[in-house]
Amino acid sequence: MCELCQPMPPTECDGSTNQKDNFYRQLKKACEKSSKHQKLMVNGDFNATTAVSLGQTFYDGKNAVDDPICNENGTRLKGFCKQLNLCMSQTYFSHP
Repeated sequence: MCELCQPMPPTECDGSTNQKDNFYRQLKKACEKSSKHQKLMVNGDFNATTAVSLGQTFYDGKNAVDDPICNENGTRLKGFCKQLNLCMSQTYFSHP
C-alpha cells in the first residue's frame, strides 16, 4: 500500500483543509519524482464536482472553462492539474 492510500481519503467532504493540503502536497511530490520521459497518470476519486466532467470537456489546465457547479475539491483538483501542467479527462457516473 502506498503512503497516500488511507482508509478514508482526505478529499472526503468532512476532511479538514489541512488534511487536503497535506494530501495534495504529498501527491505533488510523488508526481515530481517521475522522469520527463515517463507518462504520468493520476487516477482516483477526488470527490470533485466540476462541469468539466458533465460536459465531457478536455481540461488542459491552461484555458478557462465555464464551471458554475465546481466545489472546493474540484477547484483543488483543477489547480493541481494546472500546477503540474497535467490534462484532466474524467468520466461521469450517476450517483444514487
